[in-house]
Amino acid sequence: MNQTELSILIAFIIIIGVYIIYVIASFIFMNSFKKKIITLTQSISVLLYQKNGLTHELINLTYKREENEVKIDLIEDYLNKKIEKEEEYELIKDSKDFFIKFQYLENIYKELEYLIINKRINNEDELRRIVNNIDDINTRFTISTQLYNSNVVAFNYYHNLFGTKFIKKIFKIKEKERIE
Repeated sequence: MNQTELSILIAFIIIIGVYIIYVIASFIFMNSFKKKIITLTQSISVLLYQKNGLTHELINLTYKREENEVKIDLIEDYLNKKIEKEEEYELIKDSKDFFIKFQYLENIYKELEYLIINKRINNEDELRRIVNNIDDINTRFTISTQLYNSNVVAFNYYHNLFGTKFIKKIFKIKEKERIE
């Protein structure tokens, strides 16, 4: 081997080495964001579980099925489903479900606000506690979903990193979806 061939071989090995480090670094960053996404998924699931429980408490406090009042379809639907909290909210896998379930509970809450405003509640302290907790959960849900979405953006950035995407397709690593 002459001097030129040896230089080309060394340059080629250096380029391959740098590329391998580049690919490994993208996997390391993706893995760190994936861990954060998993943690936030669990956190959001807990928030939905708590909101579901508080919604049920609020319904028991404000909505009496036996009374001769107009039935509110959304609340009746909620009560008839007899949602199993543990199964329904504990571990949600699909990010689309987060927002759908949150909106469902939020719509029930808005219907209950009408009852709260137009009706005297016997236990106003309990009502205040539940409403404050629901407001706190709404705030934490918003913050958690923003964090979740920013980590998804970062994960997808490293997933689509120039020159590495085909390797991730080989390993069947998919992009993450944001909570919309």
